[in-house]
Amino acid sequence: MELKGKNLLIGLLVAVVFLMAVGYAAFANQLQINGTTEINSKWDVHIESITPGTKEGGTITGNAKNIFAKVEDRNLKASFKAEFTSPGDSISYKVRVVNGGTLPAKLTNISFTDDEIDQDDAIVYTYSGITKGSVLGIQSNDNFIEFTVTATYKDVIEGQSQPSSDKLEKEASLILTYNQA
Repeated sequence: MELKGKNLLIGLLVAVVFLMAVGYAAFANQLQINGTTEINSKWDVHIESITPGTKEGGTITGNAKNIFAKVEDRNLKASFKAEFTSPGDSISYKVRVVNGGTLPAKLTNISFTDDEIDQDDAIVYTYSGITKGSVLGIQSNDNFIEFTVTATYKDVIEGQSQPSSDKLEKEASLILTYNQA
């Protein structure tokens, strides 16, 4: 009787293992997914233009002079270089950023290049009219922003005397980082 019970148990276990193997093979072979997809979105956030100030436009004080203003590095880096002759001189640049794509874009970081900006220097660059967290939409009325970058020859330099050079030049770059909103 014991032998008959053991044989029955072994047979039952072999049958269960066989059924599990057949079931696994059936599920593994029958799972088939077909399909296609197409993504029609476009990312195109860029600096469209940089307009340096002119004496006539009233955005230059003193004898400040624009050496260059250009767009670089995948169109989200603006570089500036200005020349100054005396404290109090300044020049402003109007910068226009445009979202020409189909996805809204959020400004996640604004930074000047670290090695070129020092608040103790005689010449400082600042920006106004743009804030971290602002969103460029995809509609024509909210897909751009204009802001100002200003270079100034400071009247007072903390802990230092004014430079003795007839002309001072300084270059700086402003980097904008946008992500999908």
